[in-house]
Amino acid sequence: MPTVLIVEDNQLNQHLLTDVLLSAGYQVLSACNGKTALHHLKNKAFKPSLVITDKNLPDISGILLAQKGQKLLHLKHTDWILITGETLTLKEQKALSRYFKKILLKPIDIPLLLDCLPPTHR
Repeated sequence: MPTVLIVEDNQLNQHLLTDVLLSAGYQVLSACNGKTALHHLKNKAFKPSLVITDKNLPDISGILLAQKGQKLLHLKHTDWILITGETLTLKEQKALSRYFKKILLKPIDIPLLLDCLPPTHR
C-alpha cells in the first residue's frame, strides 16, 4: 500500500487530506511543519510514494522542503505535489514544475487530487 506524507500546518486541511487519502486506500503520515517533515524524510526506511506539501509552512517553505527532500537518494522516485492558496503566474508554475508533479490551489479539488495519486494496487 503506497504511503503519502502530508505536510500542512492547517489542521482542517490536514484532516481533510488524511480522510480522503485513507478512504482511497493509502497509508498516511502527517507533519505540521517542514522540520518534522524533514525528520521523517531523512529516515532511509521511510519511502513515501508521494509528498503533498503546503507552499507556506510556519518554518520553511514547501518549495525549500521539496528541494531538500529531493536531494535524498532514497526518495528519488517520490513524487511531490504543492498545494497553495496563492495564484501563481505561468512563469512561477513552470519554474516549480521542476520540483512538483502537480500544483493544486486551495480549496483543494478532491477529484483532481485523486487523479494525481499513484495507484494503490488494491
